Amino acid sequence: MPLDDFAYFNSIALMFPLEVLETGTYQYHYDSFGKRSHEKDSGWWGSDYFSRPGIFDFVQERQTDDTDYWYDSNEVMIKERIAPSLIKGVIIRDEKLRMELLEHLRKHDLVKKDGSGCETILGISVDRFLRVATTASEDLFA
Repeated sequence: MPLDDFAYFNSIALMFPLEVLETGTYQYHYDSFGKRSHEKDSGWWGSDYFSRPGIFDFVQERQTDDTDYWYDSNEVMIKERIAPSLIKGVIIRDEKLRMELLEHLRKHDLVKKDGSGCETILGISVDRFLRVATTASEDLFA
């Protein structure tokens, strides 16, 4: 699947483990304005919060949808924030941008050397952390 099919992919995307979902999520099958209001009368979309699926139901419904398409208007939101330590990688559109990002990270001391002298970011090898791709595949997320 081309990464351009994801509504919010531009040139760089952060990768997070599924454990991030355990920090609390709320999700809708269509754009619901990023809301998590509990008020039943909070406008024409107010009652949607109470009828939204849990994350596991949401994913199962998306996987069994007979259209086999991830709609641009789907919303999955993580409550509050995601700790930087949970970033597992960055997907980058092309090699030139990857090198520019790597130089920027080096300049700001975010690239470290491990005991064997290999460069790492958040304890992950630079080659594994900064990945160039234009399509989603199992290898990309492995």
